[in-house]
Order: sequence, then structure tokens, then C-alpha cells
Amino acid sequence: MEETGSNPEREKLRGEIASANGFELYKRYNEADAAALIGIHAQTLKQSRLQGRIQFLRIGARSIAYFGFQVADYLIGSI
Repeated sequence: MEETGSNPEREKLRGEIASANGFELYKRYNEADAAALIGIHAQTLKQSRLQGRIQFLRIGARSIAYFGFQVADYLIGSI
């Protein structure tokens, strides 16, 4: 799992990634929208989530969401 603590360099990189890709760090995105931001199929993102490669929010019993910073962290981890 990627680092989640406060790190000024990581925060700057997150912001740059979000800005370049047109998303907000603290907005919630559903699985389909998060996958589109990353540029992968929603099923691929689901597999990454189930493998523990991306952090997520469980909203209720059946809903999943991602903050923009979690999307950015996934992209950082993919480099």
C-alpha cells in the first residue's frame, strides 16, 4: 500500500497530477468516474481495489468511492 501520511513533496505531486488531469483532490468519485480519470476500465480498477493497490471509501453496504487524492496516489504508485 502506498504512503498516506502528510508529505509536502507528495502533496505537491498530487496537486500537479489532479490539475493536469482535471480532477479535484478532495472530491469523491464513483468507481466508473475514477477509472475514467485513471484511463482504465472500471473492472480493472475494481481488481486493483480488491488486490489492495488503491485506497477507497466504502459508502454503505454496496457503494465504493474514491477521493481524488486516492486516484492521484494510484497514479503516483504506477510510475
